[in-house]
Amino acid sequence: MREMAWLTLVISVLTVISTGLAGTWAIGRSFNPLKRVAAVASSVAHTDLESGKVELTQRVSPHDAIPGTEVGNVGQALNALIDNVDSALKVRERSQGRCANSWPTPPMSCVPRCRRSAATPSCWPPPSTSPMTGGARSIGCWSKVHA
Repeated sequence: MREMAWLTLVISVLTVISTGLAGTWAIGRSFNPLKRVAAVASSVAHTDLESGKVELTQRVSPHDAIPGTEVGNVGQALNALIDNVDSALKVRERSQGRCANSWPTPPMSCVPRCRRSAATPSCWPPPSTSPMTGGARSIGCWSKVHA
């Protein structure tokens, strides 16, 4: 009778341990798509967007961006965000190229919100500092016009 109790105890302990290991493996495997989406987000977050020409080529793979799943919805939203930022950077690059090519007389789009009078000969609002960039805030081509 004692042998049967020990055998039952050993089988129960092995069953609990194997179930725990299988559950850990299954849960870890189910988080792999989320880890890949997080890796894309981290890669984009660490891209130096202030360094002129930037190509955002990182995207969440279609396999991980399946609509209708939580991770897939986040992956699709992240891809849309990256596309939006990428197109904004391309517009900025074209705008800066246009302003740089017209050095003697830049188009008015390069000199935003300017008012000239005897009291305020410079741009309004004046350049300020931004804690986000750690220094002077860029205001388009103004620095090239009045350098």
